[in-house]
Amino acid sequence: MSKRKCLAGLLAITGLLSSSTAFAQSCIKEQEVKSLTLYALPTVIQAAQTRCTASLSSNGFMATGAAELASRYQALKDDNWPVARDVLIRMTAKGDQPQDRRMGLILEQMPPDTVRELLDSIILQKLSEEIQPDKCTTIEHGLEIAAPLEPEETASIFAFVLTLAAPDDMNICPVDEK
Repeated sequence: MSKRKCLAGLLAITGLLSSSTAFAQSCIKEQEVKSLTLYALPTVIQAAQTRCTASLSSNGFMATGAAELASRYQALKDDNWPVARDVLIRMTAKGDQPQDRRMGLILEQMPPDTVRELLDSIILQKLSEEIQPDKCTTIEHGLEIAAPLEPEETASIFAFVLTLAAPDDMNICPVDEK
C-alpha cells in the first residue's frame, strides 16, 4: 500500500461523522483532521499489530513499544470522539446521491456509542485486511519515529501533511481556511 493510499485510507475510514449545521461545511479543517488522527490512531496501531506481529522481530518496536504508544493515544480518544463523529457524519453525507445524505442522517440519529463501535470495528477490520506484510517494517519504522513525539504533535504533523498532499476528493480545507 502506498503512503498516499495509506493516508487516504486512514482519513477515508475515519471520515465515515456531525450536526446538521456541519453538513453545510464543504471541507475538513486541519484541526478536524488532527482530531480524527488522535481518535483513530489507537485502533490503527492495533490493526498494524494484528497484521504485522508474525512478520516482525520479537525485539522490534511493534513488539516492545507499540502497545505503550497506542495507550498514549487511547488516553485522548474520548476527547476527540465528538469531532471525529461530526466529520464522519459529514463525510458520509457529502455524496451526490440521496442515499449518501440519508446515511449521514442515519448516523447522526444513531446513539454515538453505537456509531463509535461501528467505526472502530471498520477501522480495525479494513486496515487489518489492507496492510500488506511487506509494508510492516515500514509501518513499524513510522510508529517508532512517532513514539517520542507527543500525540498532539504527531496529529498536527499528519494534519499538515494531508493539508498539503491529500487528493482533492478528500476535501481538506486549505490552510488559510481555518
